[in-house]
Amino acid sequence: SIKRAQAIAGVQHRDFAEVRDIAGVVPLLLHPSRFLQGRLHGAHSSQPILIRAGPGTGKTWSMQQLLFLLAQELSVSRSKIQLQLVPLLIPIQKLARMLRQHAANSKEGPPSNLVLFYIQAEFPSGDTRSMLEQAFEMRSLIVMLDGIDEAASMKLAVEDYVTKTLVPMGVPLLVTSRPEGIRKRLYSRDFVIMNLKP
Repeated sequence: SIKRAQAIAGVQHRDFAEVRDIAGVVPLLLHPSRFLQGRLHGAHSSQPILIRAGPGTGKTWSMQQLLFLLAQELSVSRSKIQLQLVPLLIPIQKLARMLRQHAANSKEGPPSNLVLFYIQAEFPSGDTRSMLEQAFEMRSLIVMLDGIDEAASMKLAVEDYVTKTLVPMGVPLLVTSRPEGIRKRLYSRDFVIMNLKP
């Protein structure tokens, strides 16, 4: 079942306060006026979201549900959204494993862009990879990072990338974590912070 998500801290906004389940996040991520009005004027108007959830509350399942709901809504509303958005769910545990393998096998330093690194490592060269790369460059990729707290030794690098790169870029952004697994001060200024409840 889809879990409840309640706004409890961080940026306060009426639309987010009215969210009662994970499905309610969909229109907030896709609302064309919120996303495109700022884009047309050169501003970053996408509101980052942090969803906190304790163990066993269905965080990962809820993100999979949200990915499905986003894809479903996008498939029936192409004509309503001028700039076509593309959702991408990135399991942070998997990203951290890729980063450790990269560090062990490459003489190069750590990648500077973790989203592009994931896309290029996860998807073979071809139409899908090109589409995701282009969507990211156009700020139309909905970046969903599941489990910031599961990055282990890579957590500080991932959090810094989220707050210092993705947020200023203005990409549609949603991240999840256990409450104790993040540095809340990094998110309080820019993110709507929600608690996922059973």
